[in-house]
Amino acid sequence: MNIKLFFTIICLFQGIFMLGQKPGRSTEKKLDSTVNVVAISAKAIYALPLNSSYVKDGLELKVGGELSYNIYMFDHYLICAGYNWFKGEVIDKQVTGNYDRTNVSVLFFRTGYRLFPVEDLELLFSFGIGTLRYMNRIDDLDAYDSGFSYWVGPQLTYTFVKGIAVTASVDFRRDKLNIQVPRNFDARYNKIYYANLGMGISFVF
Repeated sequence: MNIKLFFTIICLFQGIFMLGQKPGRSTEKKLDSTVNVVAISAKAIYALPLNSSYVKDGLELKVGGELSYNIYMFDHYLICAGYNWFKGEVIDKQVTGNYDRTNVSVLFFRTGYRLFPVEDLELLFSFGIGTLRYMNRIDDLDAYDSGFSYWVGPQLTYTFVKGIAVTASVDFRRDKLNIQVPRNFDARYNKIYYANLGMGISFVF
């Protein structure tokens, strides 16, 4: 369901972008302007738990990924829709509960501001928010916990070939879940903090 919604949002973004194009406008972009630039990005993501939580103590997290569709609607200002995910293998069921693995996914919206562009190098500072799902699995049975996720962080982008760039990012992320636990366990199970380390590639149009 999240994947279908992601592609629906992408189509909406593309429609807005096409409407914003002016007839006869040159498609050539100046180096110091990003108006109407579109980038499709793919990243590898490693989520590093920061606080004492059931994720940090009970799961071994694996490298995940992120797909995003990015548009500079105004010079220096970015809007983005995306989907990211990672997995965790249970290492302590006394902490997590009786399941074997967890798939964590976020369908998100992000906005950012481009700082200090220097030729092919740029620094982007962004804020993101999204709907969150922790899908817990044992054998063929699924159960999930839902909530919201939000984060801030910088991203460094280097364009090494025209139309292709590499990116590196660090996002400081907070996941707010709705797991029913005693009040004194709320912070441990419902407020999860991460540093998400990302590296990937962008195709710029």
